[in-house]
Amino acid sequence: MVSAAGTYKGRLSKAVMLACLATVLGASYALDATLTLRDRRGGYEISANVIAADQKPEFLAYVRRQQAQSDPQLKRMSVGDVLPDSGVRFFGIPLGYGAPFYRYAKIGGVVVIVDPSTSRIIQVID
Repeated sequence: MVSAAGTYKGRLSKAVMLACLATVLGASYALDATLTLRDRRGGYEISANVIAADQKPEFLAYVRRQQAQSDPQLKRMSVGDVLPDSGVRFFGIPLGYGAPFYRYAKIGGVVVIVDPSTSRIIQVID
C-alpha cells in the first residue's frame, strides 16, 4: 500500500517535470520568435551553414548535373542579401543534404542557398 506521503511526492515530481518541460519549450519558442523578428528588421545576420564544408563538392556536382540556369543580370550577392521577387529561379535541395526547407539559386554563376519564404541568401557556396 502506498502512503499519502509517497503519493504526494509522486504528484509533486510530475508537476515539477511538467513545469520544467513547459519552461524549456517556452524559452525555445521565445528565442526563435526573437531571432525571426530580428531577421525581418535586417539586424540579424545568419551565420549557419546549410551545406556542410565536406558536402560542398558533392552538392556543386549535383547542381552542375541539374544544369540550373544562372541569372546573369544580378551581381554577386552575399549572405543576408534579399533576392528580387521576379527573375530568379529557385531549385529544390535533395533531402540527403538535410535542408528540406531551403532552395538554391545560381547568381552570376555562383550557387547560393536561399530561404524561399524571405528570398534571403543564407549561404554562398564557392
